[in-house]
Amino acid sequence: MQNSSKSAFITGITGQDGWYLAHNLLAKGYRVHGIARHLRPGRHCVPFDSRIELMRACLTDPGQIKAALLHSRPDEIYNLAAFSRTYASRAFPEAVFAVNGLGAVSIFDLARDICPGAKIFQASSSEMFGKPPRQPQNEATPFNPLNPYAEAKIYAHAAAADYRNRHGQFIACGILFNHESERSAQDFALQKIAHGAACARLGLRESPLKNELGMPMVSDGRLHMGNLTAARDWGYARDYVEAMWKVLQHDTPDDFVIGTGHSRDLETICEIAYRSVNLDWRNHVQTDTGLLRPVDAGRTQADTGKIAGLLGWQAETSMAVMLGNMIDAQTSILAAELNLSISDIPARQTCA
Repeated sequence: MQNSSKSAFITGITGQDGWYLAHNLLAKGYRVHGIARHLRPGRHCVPFDSRIELMRACLTDPGQIKAALLHSRPDEIYNLAAFSRTYASRAFPEAVFAVNGLGAVSIFDLARDICPGAKIFQASSSEMFGKPPRQPQNEATPFNPLNPYAEAKIYAHAAAADYRNRHGQFIACGILFNHESERSAQDFALQKIAHGAACARLGLRESPLKNELGMPMVSDGRLHMGNLTAARDWGYARDYVEAMWKVLQHDTPDDFVIGTGHSRDLETICEIAYRSVNLDWRNHVQTDTGLLRPVDAGRTQADTGKIAGLLGWQAETSMAVMLGNMIDAQTSILAAELNLSISDIPARQTCA
C-alpha cells in the first residue's frame, strides 16, 4: 500500500470500470469520491467500500458536476461515465452526444476553474477506429466512426487535446479496447457467453434473463448470439484500471492505447468458455439473425508498444482466466436465484 493524501474523483463510479478503479485507488491510499446518475445496485453488484463517498450527479447537469467538484477538490479526475451501448446509440444520438461528448467538455471546463492542478483521465474508446485500415491499431491510427457512440467519443478525445494544448491542463486519454469482467453489463458479448456457459453448466434449458429482443438469452439449451465471427481485442477490466492510474502518473499528459495486443473472434471465445465446463460450444450456441447489427466494426487489435515502453504496463490476465472468473460468478448468481445447492454444481476445468 502506498501512503498518499491524494483525492480522486470518478465519474460513472457505479459502472464496471468505476468500481474496480475506486477499489484500486483505495488500496493505494487515495481518498475516493465518485458520481453516477443512479446509485442503486445491479445484479452483479457487491457493496462499495464504506470509505468511498458516493454522490448522485449527471454529466448533463453542469450544476451538479460543479457542486461535486467543489466538495471533493480532487487531485485526479477519471471521466469514465458514458452511454456505453454502441448498438443502441443510433436510437439516442442526442443523449449519447450530451453525455459522452459535451459531458466530458463540461468536466474539462469546470475543472479548469475549480481544481486547475488536477490531472484528468479521459476514457476514449477503440470504437473510434471503426473499421480500421490496418492491424494493429495505435495512437496514430485514423479514426473511422460507425455509430454515434464513437462519434461522441472522438469529439471528447479531440476536446481533451484542445484543452491540453490551449489551456495547459493535464488531460490524458486512454484509448480503451474492449474489456469485461464479472461486473460488466449483462448485454455485453463476453458476459452473455459467460451466462450461457453457466446455464449449460447447471443444466438450465432456459435463461431467466432476456436479451435485446426480449427473448430468453438461452432457450432450448442454446445461447443466442449475433455475429460470431466478430473479432476484438478483449481484456480484463481489473487490469485496465491500473493502466488508467499509470497514465496519470506520467510526467506529461498524452494519449495511450490500452489493450492486450491479441484479437479473438467470438467463436474462439465460446470454445474456451464452454470447454471450461466440459461442453462443446457448437451444441450450445447459435446465431440469431435478429441480433446481427446493421453495421459491425472491423477486427480490432491494440498496439500496446507505447504504454508498455513508457509506463511499463501490459495486460496480465489471460482470456481463459477472465472467462473462468466470469462463469463462476454467473454460476453463483444463478445458483442463488434458483436456490440450487453448490455441492450439486459440476466442477469447472482450468483451460489454457
